[in-house]
Amino acid sequence: MKEKAAEYEVDLEMVALPQNKLGNDGEWTPNYMRGNFEKGEKEVEMVCKMVQAVGEAGIPAIKYFLCEMENQRTEAVPLGHGGVSYSTWDLSKADSEDQRWEERVSAEQNWERVTFFLESVISVAEKYEVRVACHPCDP
Repeated sequence: MKEKAAEYEVDLEMVALPQNKLGNDGEWTPNYMRGNFEKGEKEVEMVCKMVQAVGEAGIPAIKYFLCEMENQRTEAVPLGHGGVSYSTWDLSKADSEDQRWEERVSAEQNWERVTFFLESVISVAEKYEVRVACHPCDP
């Protein structure tokens, strides 16, 4: 991959991990971020294999995200140039009662899920000398 990019004089410095594509249950959020650690173990193993492959390919960094739900959006208005719509978040138009999951996630639960992910991934990243960066969750 890095060689292919170099053919076009592009330096490949970071790869975004496709964490929202890990599960086969149709959910956007990985199981480990929903507190399902049994299914989440397999997902974290896949992430570790991706980190290893990135390191072996000579790509110096990966980007991951640890969102407990999909990104929240409000209506995209006004439309942009040519009628294009933008990903939009307007707090004044958001419904604070629009709960995505049956139970709210406490800070402690969220940190438990983050720790579950990072304890495995960071050690693999260190072994293969891959830097890791966390993309903050969008609202």
